Amino acid sequence: MTRARFPSRWDWWIVALIGPFPATIFLLGAVEAIRTGAMDGLWILLASAAAYLAILRLLAFPIVYELGRDGLVIRSGLLTHARIPCDAILSVRRSYNPLSAPAGSLRRLRIDYRSGDRSRYVLISPADERRFLQRLREACPEAEFQTV
Repeated sequence: MTRARFPSRWDWWIVALIGPFPATIFLLGAVEAIRTGAMDGLWILLASAAAYLAILRLLAFPIVYELGRDGLVIRSGLLTHARIPCDAILSVRRSYNPLSAPAGSLRRLRIDYRSGDRSRYVLISPADERRFLQRLREACPEAEFQTV
């Protein structure tokens, strides 16, 4: 099995919260700083916007799930990734859990797995869920797929 890449699904309201909404606040602040001549405020806004974009890039963009014979690799941004071997995956089921996760949508899959002697889970939201599940079943036939 060759390695397959699956980008995250994105809900419109999450995209609005992390994109246009902060951009609108920045633009309104910039207009007000220019209108009042408070150029120091404009530099603070620019620095804040740059820091916000850098944090998003480092931690959240892109979100990609990679499947291969060795298991599942979850990448979120440039700095974060998790590797889950196929033989550690216990079960996969539907979830709408709103907890923070490497997922751009609340339509999620919960993947329960073993890590050492502990049970853990991760929430993901592949855009092409049907194909992702098909490939995951092929790669990890021992896992239990609960009404997904």
